[in-house]
Amino acid sequence: MPAYAKGRLAWGLCQRCGLRYLLRELVLDGYYPNIRVCTGCYDPPQPQERLAVVSDPVALWKPAVDTYSFPPPFLTAVVSGANVILTWTSIGGPPVGRDHVGGYGPYLSAAYEVWRSIDAGLTFQMLVSLPNTADEFGALAIETLTYTDVAPPVNNPQYYIRGYDVNERAQNG
Repeated sequence: MPAYAKGRLAWGLCQRCGLRYLLRELVLDGYYPNIRVCTGCYDPPQPQERLAVVSDPVALWKPAVDTYSFPPPFLTAVVSGANVILTWTSIGGPPVGRDHVGGYGPYLSAAYEVWRSIDAGLTFQMLVSLPNTADEFGALAIETLTYTDVAPPVNNPQYYIRGYDVNERAQNG
């Protein structure tokens, strides 16, 4: 079995100029793999010829949710003759819309839906959707916080008010 030469005593040829050097003095070429050249013939690779490293992560760490959750409105009903006047505000805070300081509360929604049940809460039917209009700055201005149900078909109907967000309406149709 043949023996290999020791690394410090081995000779090698530059594969560009053909001159003889110690193997430890030859370096790998920057362009062609597994070609050993002398330091005079070494040509480093150009950085422009390498592919750019692009890192585009797919997922975010702890992303924000797409839709906003609104607490259910606090509903009061007043019977006036044959009509039922519904008034609602947000739970645990100032009325939805402009508060006592003139600013907007934290629970703004794009619209409200008024639902009614005439069979003791088994099935609900949507009566009306009351969209909120934008003010001159493009923010949502809550204007409608009351609704009058004219002559409900039964004496003791049940009502449900649901506020929804702009993103929710766009996603759910």
